[in-house]
Amino acid sequence: MSQDVIVSASDGVQPSARPAGRYYLLALLTLAYAFAHIDRSIVSVLLPSIKQEFGVSDTALAFLSGLSFAIFFILLGIPIAVWADKGSRRNIIALSIALWSAMTALCGAAGSFVQLVLARIGVGVGEAGLTPATHSILSDLFPPKERAFAMGIYSAGVYIGLLLGLSMGGYLAQHLGWRETFVIAGLPGLAVALLLRLTIAEPQTAAKVVINERSGSVVIVGDVEIGAVAITHKNIVIQTGEVGPENRFVSLDPNGTQTTKL
Repeated sequence: MSQDVIVSASDGVQPSARPAGRYYLLALLTLAYAFAHIDRSIVSVLLPSIKQEFGVSDTALAFLSGLSFAIFFILLGIPIAVWADKGSRRNIIALSIALWSAMTALCGAAGSFVQLVLARIGVGVGEAGLTPATHSILSDLFPPKERAFAMGIYSAGVYIGLLLGLSMGGYLAQHLGWRETFVIAGLPGLAVALLLRLTIAEPQTAAKVVINERSGSVVIVGDVEIGAVAITHKNIVIQTGEVGPENRFVSLDPNGTQTTKL
């Protein structure tokens, strides 16, 4: 009985991204995650000022700071994750950062409590797109032995954001006002979104190579970057430079000299 061996291009083979580029992107994503938690948490220290201006109940404030954000964050997380599997993860992340940052800044321009709630819903919608696409990118850029380290760096953005959001939020609210605090919190994220969109190329999704040991047939599933990976399995040598990124499903003969679209 023949046995198929599946080899992932991210498992122990040479990555296509240079280390400097990987860590630059990791730094941007961590910074974005920090801004996400600044914009998410800062509303909690502004609630007394918001209550005083709009004269709303504590129940309304709880809805503003919790449910209005969480329900859309939860409901849209999975659909956006599916989109990230099929679309440009870089563009999804940049769009998400721009959306929640703009909505945070717009909170400061709210003319009514309802408008403020709608802006906070926009923050939740935007932030729902960051983590699914980020996890996918980091899994492609960092091999298993480095992946926990990369995820740890990225996760530190949570606590950096909470620290800055709660401490600086209180200071700015006291000296400038709650509206100005929202604007100051939101605008830097727009710069991060623009920087990520203009300086980062869409990372290559790791290909999987399926090798039938009896027949020697080889199937590469997924996009592969030209010249990116060389895989050796027993007597079969596969050089993915033979395959262009436009060929999602490609079959190679055992010596790797011919390619045929399936």
